[in-house]
Amino acid sequence: MRIQGYRTVALAGLIAVTAWILSQSEFVDASEEGGASVPSESVRPDRLSPGHQPAGIRLNYFDVRWNRVLNDVCRQAGLTLVMNQTPPGHFARRDRARYSTADSLQILNRELELLGYQLQIHDRHLIVLKRSDRPETQRPAGVF
Repeated sequence: MRIQGYRTVALAGLIAVTAWILSQSEFVDASEEGGASVPSESVRPDRLSPGHQPAGIRLNYFDVRWNRVLNDVCRQAGLTLVMNQTPPGHFARRDRARYSTADSLQILNRELELLGYQLQIHDRHLIVLKRSDRPETQRPAGVF
């Protein structure tokens, strides 16, 4: 009787781990796209040549520190990350869509503005600015 209980718990754990692993998959089937049709000859990740990445930036994170998010975005966009201080907290967004660099920065900036940070692109650099890092103009002496 006792062994059967352990087997049941072990089987339930195995099913839960398998479901979690499958939910972490990068490939999205047509059934997951919300009814959008996918051509039968669509490009699947296992058929891609080495080093080939689909176009766009994916923002699919579950409670991840900003350091990892910003490094991943830079890697996907081919940018170099420049920052003095890592924004505090975590970023969470369950989204399998791919976005352009401008759209992904707009999404991230909405979240970072609440923390007092902003992302900007200069040349091939993604710069993380904190409100206090921005240069402030000084008032001329003697002017009220």
